[in-house]
Amino acid sequence: MSSLGCSSDNPNGAIIYNSSVIITGLLFLCFFIGLYQWFTDLYINKILLLTTQIFGYLLAFTIILTGIFSEDFKPQHIFWSIIAGILGFFVNVSLALYLVIQKESIKIVSYSIFGLIGLYIILLFIMSPEHVLSEWIVRTLGDVNLILMVYDLKHIYKIRGS
Repeated sequence: MSSLGCSSDNPNGAIIYNSSVIITGLLFLCFFIGLYQWFTDLYINKILLLTTQIFGYLLAFTIILTGIFSEDFKPQHIFWSIIAGILGFFVNVSLALYLVIQKESIKIVSYSIFGLIGLYIILLFIMSPEHVLSEWIVRTLGDVNLILMVYDLKHIYKIRGS
């Protein structure tokens, strides 16, 4: 995917791709700031949400840096992409842990999130990280996880709001 941001590989679209990556990082920042509303008096909830927010802020910043340092700056881009992958994993795990302990969560969704995280880990061991297909699969799994998390958060919000 990163080659879409390389000006020599994609001269007409690199600026659009890199701008969209930066905007995505800014939107992630807004999402993680918004998690403050989920804080409750339960200590474990505070710890998990604070952990998610810290990793999330770092992830958002790192995503922005992958847009600024496109593949035109190969060493920097690879560095920030690897950091983003690691931080994304930690965000997924900490938010999934938060969701699974909430009594209002949809348990099948929460457990599916962990299943996708497990599949992600398995694929990293089976497929080479440099393989183009592995990047697309891992990225798609991350997006599906995000959708499931937002869906479960929305469900919890509806129940708590009633």
